[in-house]
Amino acid sequence: MHKVVPAEGLLEEALSLAKELAQGPTRAYALTKKLLLETYRLSLTEALALEAILQGEAGRTQDHEEGVKAFREKRPPRFQGR
Repeated sequence: MHKVVPAEGLLEEALSLAKELAQGPTRAYALTKKLLLETYRLSLTEALALEAILQGEAGRTQDHEEGVKAFREKRPPRFQGR
């Protein structure tokens, strides 16, 4: 996400974004970051294989279960980072 804000509103905007991200699926964010950092040294085939492994790991988290449940119940998810 990109956003331009006046200098005097930068801290407030940054804190707002940080709070929003902290409420998200932080375990999935960590797995995504891991994949992005690793892909610079991997071939396409290796990167896709790692992605498949990490997708499987993400799909076994409690946050994944909560996300699916919240979607079905048409409510905001309550992620715990697990």
